[in-house]
Amino acid sequence: MFIFEVPTTIAFLLICSSATLLCYVVLKLVRRKVDHDKLKENHEIGAIMFNAFGLVYAVFISFMVFAVWSEFQVAETNVELEVNMLNLLMNNSTSLNPELRSEIKKDITDYAETVVSKDWGEMAEGKNTSSIVPLNNLWLTVSKIKTDSLKASTIFAEYYDNLNQLSRYRTLRIMENKYNLPGILWVVLFFGAFISISYSFFFSMNKFVIQVIFTSLLSSFTFMLLFLIYSFDHPFSGATKVLPVPFEDFISLIKALN
Repeated sequence: MFIFEVPTTIAFLLICSSATLLCYVVLKLVRRKVDHDKLKENHEIGAIMFNAFGLVYAVFISFMVFAVWSEFQVAETNVELEVNMLNLLMNNSTSLNPELRSEIKKDITDYAETVVSKDWGEMAEGKNTSSIVPLNNLWLTVSKIKTDSLKASTIFAEYYDNLNQLSRYRTLRIMENKYNLPGILWVVLFFGAFISISYSFFFSMNKFVIQVIFTSLLSSFTFMLLFLIYSFDHPFSGATKVLPVPFEDFISLIKALN
């Protein structure tokens, strides 16, 4: 949807303006169809039901925000750990012969640059990532390490472990982008938002403008929470996303050492 692709500030403004317009139109229609005094007759029972539903929905939506925020933080951490594995591979290459060290450095640089220039855009579009090619090249280069001595065997074992960890964090990054909240949870979230906002239309205040303001605030806040959940549930796309800053810093460090 368009609103999820625009900057956060603009998205919030769109949410608030749309919610205000919606509330104004619906409240106008309700006031025309239902008498003000008849609406007031049901305030007491309606308020009890509204409060009970609001409490349940608030607990549910709070849990969802916490869950997706936790997953978003995990995604950020895994990106940092992936870069850390690249850094370890680079540092451990100092014990290899110059030719092999240069080849490994090139493969690591290619991997980091591919992640920044291609993977991030491909993940946002739901496509397969291109970093598998430089990763495979890195595996082939590491396989050239000779294990004809205890020291060489130790180096190879260390490289093998680091590469396994690098592949693991890359896989986690891709999986976190593909596996999101189940559709049934979104149905419950939007259905709860619909009921919550609809309830507010059938209360009546003496001043119409005040009711529009209060109802608009409720609607805006509810839609903002849904927008927040959606953004955190898609950590590599949308208005709020994990940025490839650790990879960019790592590439800058490599270039500075040349």
